[in-house]
Amino acid sequence: DLEGFAYLARWSPGGSEVAFTVLVDADDFHTRLAVVDVETGEERLLTTVDVGGIQPDWSPDGSRIAFLGFNDGGHEVGVIGRDGTNAAAITDSETDEAWLDW
Repeated sequence: DLEGFAYLARWSPGGSEVAFTVLVDADDFHTRLAVVDVETGEERLLTTVDVGGIQPDWSPDGSRIAFLGFNDGGHEVGVIGRDGTNAAAITDSETDEAWLDW
């Protein structure tokens, strides 16, 4: 039910949730990171457009999600709690990061 185009989905460890990218503005390539609970269908947005979020990848224990984001003209590697707390960029490079893997 989220507005936008959903893609790049990744199952959580244990399979109870799926993290995915929501493209909310194709013209400016604004994205957000979202999670859906497989059993209930409850969807929740984890990031704002300013943070963004593509290529989600769960930590092995499922407590955090790594992603590419921080829409400042480039893509940095970021991490966020599965509940949407503590979003932080962990890279700061002059080029776009790509193809992360936890």
